[in-house]
Amino acid sequence: MGKRQQAAQQTRIKIIKAAKKLFDKNGLDQVKIEDITKEAKVSKGSFYTYFKKKDDIVKEISNNIFETIKDHTLNNEKTIYDKICNFLTESVKTIKEAGIGNCKTWFSDSIASYDEKDAGQNKLYYDLVTIEDFLNTNSTKKEDLKENAQIIVSEYYGILTLWCISNGAIDPIDLIQKFCSTDLKKILENKNLLEEK
Repeated sequence: MGKRQQAAQQTRIKIIKAAKKLFDKNGLDQVKIEDITKEAKVSKGSFYTYFKKKDDIVKEISNNIFETIKDHTLNNEKTIYDKICNFLTESVKTIKEAGIGNCKTWFSDSIASYDEKDAGQNKLYYDLVTIEDFLNTNSTKKEDLKENAQIIVSEYYGILTLWCISNGAIDPIDLIQKFCSTDLKKILENKNLLEEK
């Protein structure tokens, strides 16, 4: 990689780090592109070289976080149950830490931009594919597990929706753990996918 490419990569990383810092501190809605460029000490033109709009950087940060959770899960969990339960629990913890305001914005963006062809950019599609992949792990069954992935992801999104609607009155981590210990086990048992630990 040449010096120019390294400088470009470093600028992009600076912008992402600055945005994440500001989002964590102030929430997505409160941060403007000007705030990000000021924090990163780059021009607005530099921002637009790498991102078309603020939503693009939000998606990039989110994708990196959830990809890290997925990689950690794949490398550390053995059974299908443990993989799905860990992915759901760690994802909910991450979303809860980001706050209700950020979660509401994320839901709005997901609803507005859902497109199955845009798998790398859409969280809903990413979650469906991830859960389906976990269901197919070590599975000798050739049946389609897509419907089961949809049921699991529906529960995950339903819990987050309840958390938002109740303005934090319910604990989404507690609910996702209850789902994992009851309904998730039933789903996996019905498909003979609940493995012994």
